[in-house]
Amino acid sequence: MIKNEEDFSRVAQSCMTPIYFFDQKNPPNKSEKITRNGTVTLFRNEHKIYGITNYHVYEGYEKKKNANKHTICQIGYQCKIELEDKIRYTDEINDLVIFDLNDDDLNKMSTAECQKTGFTVLDDRIDEYLKKYQDENNYETWFLHFAGYPAVYKKTEQISATILNEEFGIISSYARGSYIDEKTEIILDYSAIKEDGAKITPSIGTFSKENMVFGGISGGPVFARIHQDHLSLLGIIYKGSGEKDGIRSSFEFIYAKPISLIKNILLSC
Repeated sequence: MIKNEEDFSRVAQSCMTPIYFFDQKNPPNKSEKITRNGTVTLFRNEHKIYGITNYHVYEGYEKKKNANKHTICQIGYQCKIELEDKIRYTDEINDLVIFDLNDDDLNKMSTAECQKTGFTVLDDRIDEYLKKYQDENNYETWFLHFAGYPAVYKKTEQISATILNEEFGIISSYARGSYIDEKTEIILDYSAIKEDGAKITPSIGTFSKENMVFGGISGGPVFARIHQDHLSLLGIIYKGSGEKDGIRSSFEFIYAKPISLIKNILLSC
C-alpha cells in the first residue's frame, strides 16, 4: 500500500535498477566514473520477470564487448549477466530491448535497503488520464512521473578485485504530459516545474537548474500512481532534450515510448 512519500519512493526504486558495463579485468578504481550506464525498468507478470531498456543502451554494450571480450554487464548491486544470452526482444526503430531475468537475478541486484521486485501493472490509457487528471497550470495535478539513474550522480566502490559497486543517485520527478501520440511517443515537459519537484536520492549530488544532466536515465520508467496500492507503468524513456520548437531551455524534455508497443510481449506467458 502506498500511503506516503516514503512508500512511493521505496516502491519506485524497487521497480528499476542501473545497468552498466566495464572491463572486468581492469575495473575502475574508487571514485572513477564507469564510462557508460543506463537504467533498466523491471516488470513482473505472473510467470516471468523482464528487464526493459533501450536498444541504444544494449548497442553500447555490444560495441564494448566486441572491442574487449572482458567487458561485463552488471545490473544493480552484484548481478552480472551475459546480456546477449538473455535478450528476448529487440526493436531498433522504437529503441527498445526486453531481456529475461529470474528471482536469483533480482536478489543479486538488490540491497538490504532496496529489494528489487518490478512493476506488476501496465497501463496504456495515458491520453484518458491526461484529460481526466491534468491541469496544465497546476503542477500538483501532474500525475506523470519519470525516474532513472543519471550518470552525474554516482560514485564507485571497489569491494574486491572482482566485485564492483556503483552507488547511483536516483532522480524521481513528476512532469506535465505536453504531447501524446499513443502509438509512438510520450513527451514530458517539466519546464514550469519547481526545483523541489525533482529529487535526488541518496544525496550524492545537489539538484539545481544549472546541473540538470540526465544522461544515464535511458531505459527508465514513465509511470503513474493513479491507484493507491500500486504504480502503473506507462512508458520507457529513450532520450531527453533541452530544446523544443527551436527554443532552448535549461530544463530538458523527456521522450518515452508508450508501453503499448511491448505490452503483449510483457504479458505473454
